[in-house]
Amino acid sequence: VSSFSYANGDEPSGLVSRVMGFAVSLGNQLMYLICLTCAERVGFLYHDTVMGMYMILYMFAIFINVCLDIAFAAYAGLHRATGVHARTAGGVLIADLDTWHATSNTFEVQHQMGEEIFAYGWTSTYLVPYLLEVVSAGWFVFHIQRRFVRSSPHLKGWKAEKALSHWVPFESSRYGDVMCSLIIAEIIFIGPTGYVAQAFGYLVLSNIFVFFMDQHKALRWVGAWCFSSAKIDTYAMAILCIPLSLLPAGAVWKMNCHNQKAYCHGDAALISLMMLAAVGSALVHMVAMLWIVPVFLAPKGHKLAEETYEDAAARISASWFNTNPIHCLRSKFVYKDDPPCTYWIRGKHSVLQKNESACCYYEDHRKTEKENYWRW
Repeated sequence: VSSFSYANGDEPSGLVSRVMGFAVSLGNQLMYLICLTCAERVGFLYHDTVMGMYMILYMFAIFINVCLDIAFAAYAGLHRATGVHARTAGGVLIADLDTWHATSNTFEVQHQMGEEIFAYGWTSTYLVPYLLEVVSAGWFVFHIQRRFVRSSPHLKGWKAEKALSHWVPFESSRYGDVMCSLIIAEIIFIGPTGYVAQAFGYLVLSNIFVFFMDQHKALRWVGAWCFSSAKIDTYAMAILCIPLSLLPAGAVWKMNCHNQKAYCHGDAALISLMMLAAVGSALVHMVAMLWIVPVFLAPKGHKLAEETYEDAAARISASWFNTNPIHCLRSKFVYKDDPPCTYWIRGKHSVLQKNESACCYYEDHRKTEKENYWRW
């Protein structure tokens, strides 16, 4: 695509553009896997820290990718405008403009940047990745699992359950997905503002879709997850300074040479001023997050729970006793409890039996239906 001549207004075909879009989507998926592998192999002690680092790597990788895509869009727009000898509203050839700011604010370059940014957001952050996740990692995999179990008579009991267990993890990449969509929408302010309504409209629709998709994913796909602290959420709030810092940088960019009363800097001074505005916004965000917000969220005095252990164990299926396999064996073969302490298995709450002498207080009285693997 970059080697295309763009002479006389020629453009790459729609097929080439769509192939490029899907190639970017596949490249993003590979990049996510690399980020997760790097975070897991660093050697962090806690899983929350691993997921937080994965989110940070994921976020910065997407941000760099978006910046490169915008640069390529500006390059393609400039070559197209040069190929047709386009001029500005004042009659100056775009090829003769001497500053990057003036060149990138021409209609042809702005239009090309808007189309590329919007196409990137649509195929890589707004909708297509989520649809691929639903189809490939959700419906298709589970469909193959059910067909495999249905056609294999030797798979019975726990083997069939193991074969039908879903492998989709519940990790923190959704923070990065949402913030990358926000970055795409806010970059529109720096570039072509004519796409603002469309970008934010699709941003809202994609977030609604993600909300319901993740709700279904958490309830139907993922077996369990455990986040022992708010560390991931803290990391997410910290790196939110990146999309928020784009707004003041975009304001500085748009106000440059806007009218006679506005300032008018060259490229180097303008970039320095934009970076200063972005860094200042990020610092204000971090100060507010680390020092101002905690003042209003100061923990109050701890109140001791009045609930007894017996009441809590009758409400919560997992306990120290039934999650300890040695205690379960001791209860059955040493103490001869009747019924013995049943080992706790996720999703098998209905088989737990109450026996206070074995320190087992939980019993599920709800009726359970037998799984029908032949039903769609």
